[in-house]
Amino acid sequence: MEETHIAHPTTPIEHVSHTHSESNELSSGFYVASFLILLLILGIFGDMLVFILGLLGAVAIYAGYFTEKAANEEHH
Repeated sequence: MEETHIAHPTTPIEHVSHTHSESNELSSGFYVASFLILLLILGIFGDMLVFILGLLGAVAIYAGYFTEKAANEEHH
C-alpha cells in the first residue's frame, strides 16, 4: 500500500492580547437590581427561615464581591 501524505499549509498563529483596561464589567446598578430581585424571589417563594438565611447569604456574597472589587481597584 502506498501512504498518502496530505500537506497542510502552515500559517503563523496570531496571538491576541487582551488588555485589562478594557473590561466589560456590569454597572453597580445591575448588581443592586439583581440583589433586590433575589430578595423579592426569596420573600415571595420562601418561608421566613429561607428568607433570613438567603438574605444573610446574599449579603455576604455581594459584600465580599464589592470588597474584593474595591481592593483590586486600589492596587491597579
